[in-house]
Order: sequence, then C-alpha cells, then structure tokens
Amino acid sequence: MEDVARLAGVHQTTVSRALRNDRRVSPEVRARVEAAAGKIGYRPNPLLAALGTMRRQRAATENQPTLAFIRQASPARGLVDGGHLPGARAAAAQRGYKLEEFVIDGDLHARRLDTILKTRNIQGAILGPLPEAHGYFQLDWTQFSTVVIEYSFIEPAFDRVVTDSYNTMRLALAECRHRGFSRLGLALAQVVDERNEGLLCAAYALAARRDPGLANIPPLILPSWNEKTFAAWLKRNHPEVIISSNTLLPQIEQYLRTEGIRIPTDVGVINLNVNPATQPHSGVCQDAHAIGAQAARLVIEKLNHNDRGVPASRMTILTDGRWHDGKTMLAEKPGQHAGKM
Repeated sequence: MEDVARLAGVHQTTVSRALRNDRRVSPEVRARVEAAAGKIGYRPNPLLAALGTMRRQRAATENQPTLAFIRQASPARGLVDGGHLPGARAAAAQRGYKLEEFVIDGDLHARRLDTILKTRNIQGAILGPLPEAHGYFQLDWTQFSTVVIEYSFIEPAFDRVVTDSYNTMRLALAECRHRGFSRLGLALAQVVDERNEGLLCAAYALAARRDPGLANIPPLILPSWNEKTFAAWLKRNHPEVIISSNTLLPQIEQYLRTEGIRIPTDVGVINLNVNPATQPHSGVCQDAHAIGAQAARLVIEKLNHNDRGVPASRMTILTDGRWHDGKTMLAEKPGQHAGKM
C-alpha cells in the first residue's frame, strides 16, 4: 500500500479507502489509485479486508452488526412466507451478524423504514419475495448493500438468489417419466407463473416438444381458482399426474376429494415447492433455507467490499431443488410391467 500511495501521489489511508470504494474518495483519485495498484500488481488481502470492515462496523455501533431482512405485505395477498428467513439468520450468525426482520405495510412505510435503517447504521439488506408477481418499493439504495430473493422484485435490478425454476420443472417431469407416466398436466396460478418469469411453462413446453412419448396437454393457468374451468380441463385431458404448487393445491385436492378421485391411486399430484417437514406431497423441495443462507453470505460479501447501490450488471445465483418422495405419487404406473412375466 505504501508503494501504491507513493506512485499515485496520495496518502496510504487514501489507498485503503479507494480500493474499498469508499465514497469519501473522488472518482478521479480512485482511478489514479487503481491504475497505480494495477501497474505494480498490488491486490488487497481479502481476509484483512473483511476484518477491517468488521472493525469499522463495530466501531460505528455498540451493538452486533445487523442485517435487514425486508418483506412487503399486500392488502390483497398478505405476506409471502417463503421460509428463507431462518437460513439467512443462521448464515448471518455464523459470520458475526444478527438478522432483523422488517415488514413494509400500513404501519411501516418504505420512507420510514429508510430512516430507521440509516439511523441504526444498518447497511446490508436482503429483500424477500413480494406477494405480487412483480413489484418494488423505494429506499435510498445508494446507502445499502442489497440482495434480492426470488424474481418478484424487479426495480432496481439488484443481485439476486433464486431457485432454478426451469430445472425444477425438468426434475419433476423426469421423475414422472422414470415412473412410467406420460399424461402430465400442469395447473398453475397466474401469479406463480409470472413470479417464475414463465420458466416453469417454458420447461414444460420444451419437454412436450422434444419427448414424443409425452402427451401434449395444454397448461392450465388460472388468474384465480375456478372450479368449473379446472373440472373441464381435467375431464378433457385426463392427466395421470397433476403438477402444481401451493397456491392452487389446496383447492385442487379438495375438488379431487369431493369427486371421489383418489390421490395417488387415480391421479398423482406433484408440488413444485414442497416443504417436506410439513407437507405430504411428492415433489420438488426448493430448499428455502439454503436460498436464505446464500443471500446472507452474498450481502455480507458485498459489505466487506463496500459494494453499495445498484450494480452495473446484475448477477443471478441459481439454486437447485431436490426431489422429495412424498405420498402423492405412485412409485410406478399401474400395469407398467404387465406382460413381462
């Protein structure tokens, strides 16, 4: 750092600040320091940089450094509990941070939250999934290191951690085909389709086009639950397996029970976002705990590098789901091996 300072004609402290993007250093001086560092091949030690960041944060507040986990409630849809908070909290604690939840609603507006975060010197923010398919709220983003969970927060375009929805559908379809099922019906709420940026339907459509053994059943996308529309789709297409998610599954299962259609004997059911701890469904576990943990690790990394504001180019980290053998799918299509005695 002394060599860089000498070459750039600045104090060593200025070098330290410039290389961690401190806003007190002008862009011109920062460029000069970076050029000098590049000329002599200087690179900061990331472990020391992280230690320095932690010391500065501890000096700025008497309390343990805090990250904000921000969620937004909707009068129409309430609050989305994606299950990410425990994973984020555990990962933050492992790195010496605590995580505090804030909910934007009728009592806490975004402007008020912005003031609270600045007053308490909370500089890292994780934005949880929004209740609507797409949306945003406004804070003074230049003051925060920000990471978004899932696709629903659209503006500004922050770095985000999302489940790989395309791969989730591929995994579900592959499991069905492995068990001998070919008539697979996709039924989704419109908000789910939009929240996943159409990736579930895209993977489903591509599979139907590429796999000649797969029945080409048109997806059912419902703006809201409509029993008559669902019943007509079911009667017209006779799916062996219904693929859906938590938004519609309670109504679908209730309808099947009312009609005397047995799960999984008469029709299988796959949940694309199953929680194995609380739900009996067969399907894909998206591992919300791991998504939350990754979001916390990413925001702490951004804090360590003083990386604030909106990134010039958004980074998206995809996480894979895993298949969960629940109780709503048969292990094999009946009669699959008939005649092979």
